[in-house]
Amino acid sequence: MKEIIKSFAKSDNPVFSIQLCGISYCDGSYVIRRPCSIINCFEYIISGCGTIVVKGQKYYPKEGDVYFLKAGEDHYYYSDSEKPWTKIWFNVKGGLVDSLMNQYGIADICLFENCRVHSLFEEFVSNASSNMDLRTVENQNSIILHRVIQDMAQCVHTYTSSYSEDALMMKEFIDANFNRHVTTKDLASVIYRSQSQTIRIFKKNFGVAPYEYALRRKMQVASQLLKNTRMPIREIAGYVGFANEHYFSSSFKLHTGMTPGKYRKN
Repeated sequence: MKEIIKSFAKSDNPVFSIQLCGISYCDGSYVIRRPCSIINCFEYIISGCGTIVVKGQKYYPKEGDVYFLKAGEDHYYYSDSEKPWTKIWFNVKGGLVDSLMNQYGIADICLFENCRVHSLFEEFVSNASSNMDLRTVENQNSIILHRVIQDMAQCVHTYTSSYSEDALMMKEFIDANFNRHVTTKDLASVIYRSQSQTIRIFKKNFGVAPYEYALRRKMQVASQLLKNTRMPIREIAGYVGFANEHYFSSSFKLHTGMTPGKYRKN
């Protein structure tokens, strides 16, 4: 069996710290047991089959699936002997994981089927294996973690039939492009409607105009980054799609009642 592993023994960030990450080319002898694990485990299955056991229940992650094992629980998983896993993974600690998993309503889910996030896992491991300093690696990978969890949530969440297909397509487009300025014209091209129809459909389904929903989405992401990362405010502003820090700070204060700096301090 072959493994490529990157270790971060010196990482002690209480919000988000990387412990290990890498790629495993498993064989039939691959078994992992961690009683009452102190780490959160995220793994993407590139190929092969295997088994995870969570609270006595068995699950069978396969190619294209992600599984999540949370800190504080027993971790027990093993590869199939005939079709062993090849997988890419990262083990992390800190409050950011709990916060994001709870925010997206998936904290109690362990298997995410057909969750195509291979490229995000590759980016995470590539950053960790680079020559960047630890703080930069943690800042960049905390953002990737957010994107991974967001995609995991999209794999399991279903929406009620009260929302129209056009409305859901627009919402998903805004969610996926929160880091840029999404115009009504962009949304209209997604559903092949006029701009006036686009606004009317969105407001009917979600109670707010697309612009307001997009702004709220930006503020939600920014709030999580302010609370759970060390990213400078100017970088957060750029990440969520604002042209400059001043405009971001003004918008954030209007939305939350306080400046980004005060929000982070609180």
